[in-house]
Amino acid sequence: MYAGCKIDYKGSECSAKNFVNVLTGQGSGKVLKSTAEDHVFVSFYDHGGVGIIAFPGGTLHVADMQAAFQKMHDNAMYKKLTFYLEACESGSMLQGMNIPGLYAVSAANAHESSYGTYCGAAAMVNGKNIGSCLGDLFSVNWMEDSDAKDITKESLQTQFDIVQKKTAQSHVLAWSDTTFTSDMVSDFQGTTGDATATASDDAAGTSAWSVRELELNQAYDRYVSASTPADRLAAGTDLQATLESQLQAETAFERFLEIIYPGDDDKKAAARDVKAASSALPYKSCEMGARDNFVKFGAFDASSGFAMQFQAYIVNACADNTHNADVSEAAKQACISTSVV
Repeated sequence: MYAGCKIDYKGSECSAKNFVNVLTGQGSGKVLKSTAEDHVFVSFYDHGGVGIIAFPGGTLHVADMQAAFQKMHDNAMYKKLTFYLEACESGSMLQGMNIPGLYAVSAANAHESSYGTYCGAAAMVNGKNIGSCLGDLFSVNWMEDSDAKDITKESLQTQFDIVQKKTAQSHVLAWSDTTFTSDMVSDFQGTTGDATATASDDAAGTSAWSVRELELNQAYDRYVSASTPADRLAAGTDLQATLESQLQAETAFERFLEIIYPGDDDKKAAARDVKAASSALPYKSCEMGARDNFVKFGAFDASSGFAMQFQAYIVNACADNTHNADVSEAAKQACISTSVV
């Protein structure tokens, strides 16, 4: 897969800090050197939660992401910029953003999952099932559209309309500056000038899985499709580990709410409301302090697609609780005291 590729950042180098550095033209690695005469295209794919997106190296808060794009504008680093964002609750990263010359599209609204696609039986490469998903539904839909069309003749608005319709499982939305969506897609994505691919009509949509359910579905699918006893035993062990990790995550976040709201079921129910979290004012220091403690002390992968849905608990607790240190400490204590029987 990597043959012939020059990789500028990989593994933990793909961090929130380096992403911001690349956008704003800072740092010692390869970064943007664009000017006020350039068209810039940015696309991002990873897990997300309310007000955050995940990286192999860290987490980026909505305030820092929007600040980076604002800095690009203030420093005249583009004439026009198009940003495609693939993540759960990706709309929460873009709402309220109003930066001239920056057109953004999210795979989902501020309070719903995005979807993986070509999953399960559809995850075939050269006749072999790779036991994963081959892409994300929103991103596959725009890439297939770009591959199959002469995008020197297709506008951003036309691509948006096509992708929004095909991505029926979540709400694809446009944000910020939409005044130049009549511009051609090729002005931002470039083109080879020879569209020979064929966009699928429904294959991507029919093989789509919610990212929140993705890891468990994949583990279960590998178990039931195992062809030998050895493969089945190995897949069963992996399935058990995946389930245990998810139980650890949900138990820790439920314990977190109990620490903050002991015995108050109404407050805990309100804190679980992802729609409320998506409309809450951000409290970055509180949210990231608690998030960092779940990452540091949790006996689970806090950046998994499953675990990141519970960021809503943190956001709501921070919006409701002015004692930021208490929320962060509650996250630490919830992880330390959590055990799954």
